[in-house]
Amino acid sequence: MSDTTGSVRSQYERATTRIRPYRARNSECGPLASCLRFARQRSQRTRPVADCRRRGANEQDLLPIAADLPDSLHVISLRAPDRLQGGYTWYELDLSGGGLHQSQPHQGDFERSLGLIADSVEAAVDAYGLDSERLGLLGFSQGAITSMSLLLESPTDFQWVVALHGYLPASHRKLNPDGIVDKPVFIAAGSADQIIPAARTEAAAERFEQLGAAVGYNVYETAHGVSREELTDLVAFVDAQL
Repeated sequence: MSDTTGSVRSQYERATTRIRPYRARNSECGPLASCLRFARQRSQRTRPVADCRRRGANEQDLLPIAADLPDSLHVISLRAPDRLQGGYTWYELDLSGGGLHQSQPHQGDFERSLGLIADSVEAAVDAYGLDSERLGLLGFSQGAITSMSLLLESPTDFQWVVALHGYLPASHRKLNPDGIVDKPVFIAAGSADQIIPAARTEAAAERFEQLGAAVGYNVYETAHGVSREELTDLVAFVDAQL
């Protein structure tokens, strides 16, 4: 996914909660829409950030980004529910609009995954004693799409959002919720992105600006990945929210 390099798993794994949502097969999950697998120790990092990744990746995909985030954050790393090409996906694509560049999330899959993310994060916040009023969202590609949509559905539940190389789906473009004014939102696109062109990402930034959010939008010289300059800017954005 990322244009940045270097292995960070060994130094960062202890600061990250990897949560794997999947369809419940029995009653062991209780009221949750997904089952969770994670150690139930308390965290010394009380400011949670949930990160969601791209189509075809897994919960380790954004570790190179998470490693550069402030130490005060407890990162909740989510695995999408459906298998795809050796990885996972949050939803299938609806290509009826004319192909990849006009694609939309499959509505049923999308609604299910938004619920999975919300329930999984709520469970992790409770299990780790995190501060639910300082929750941030960080997503790339499909993760950016879900993060922006969750913010529009429940703006008071999230303190800030980082959305990298995503777009605002048609199902959420006309939402006008209370609580979005002055909400910090960092949105980034790639000038050479052939998966989600910059124009789609720019349209999302413009919509959030219309709603009164505090939007930071930049286009970086990269394809469907995160450049070093982009990483520097998003880390500075997150640091400013703490």
